[in-house]
Amino acid sequence: IEKILEGTQGDWAQTSQIWLFRHYGFRVNAEPMQRLGEVIPWKVVAWHQDNPFQLEALLFGMAGLLSSSSGDPYKEALQKEFSFLSVKYGLEEKILHPAQWRMLRMRPANFPSVRLAQLVAFLKIHPQLDVLLEAFPRVKKLDLALGTTVSDYWQSHYHFGKSAEKPPKGMGSSSRKIILTNVVVPLYFAFGRMRGEETFLDQAMDFLRELPAEKNTITAEWERLDFDNKNAYDSQALIGLYRHYCEYRRCLECKVGNQVLKNQPGN
Repeated sequence: IEKILEGTQGDWAQTSQIWLFRHYGFRVNAEPMQRLGEVIPWKVVAWHQDNPFQLEALLFGMAGLLSSSSGDPYKEALQKEFSFLSVKYGLEEKILHPAQWRMLRMRPANFPSVRLAQLVAFLKIHPQLDVLLEAFPRVKKLDLALGTTVSDYWQSHYHFGKSAEKPPKGMGSSSRKIILTNVVVPLYFAFGRMRGEETFLDQAMDFLRELPAEKNTITAEWERLDFDNKNAYDSQALIGLYRHYCEYRRCLECKVGNQVLKNQPGN
């Protein structure tokens, strides 16, 4: 986050947007989503907060997902609107290439089109995430905003021209908790550290303890070894240990790994 902040010349609004966009791509499309957050000025997003259709045109257009024709009336309407917006804000040279997005062998809920629609639903409520960093209690209410229902078109589609009987209308509970854990808490922590506000750091850690534990293949392995995974504070620690030490076999540099090796027979 501090590296992104340096790249935005200390602009917390743009930094918050980039960090938010990145995590809406989850692991599969994190990189193109981060790039999307970089190429769209946060002020442009804020100016169109009250018009979800224009926000969709802006995000889908800049993502390069409106470049081809499909005969879909809604996509054509977005294309027309984006043609106007891209010229108005001088964004034509910054459009991403559609090949940057991963779509193969993915569940409809993880399609970039679905995630973008969910992101628009969130942005129409909170276009400036950095404003919430000044008052952390309000951040705790973001869970409801993250579950906001997508626009009418995306309530029956998971991609342009592709309808589904039960498309994901809003972000699921587990995904919302991941966003809160990986977006809001780190942003608030970084915000407090940059300002030298110890209270912010304590509140961020307390909030992690209030959030439910993340359940995935990594935490499952730790739980199998009888490690506690009671809340997001625990799961973030366990995932961090795995990603920084286990994955690279840095056992001798890890306090847990060191202790395990010391207790081996013959030591």
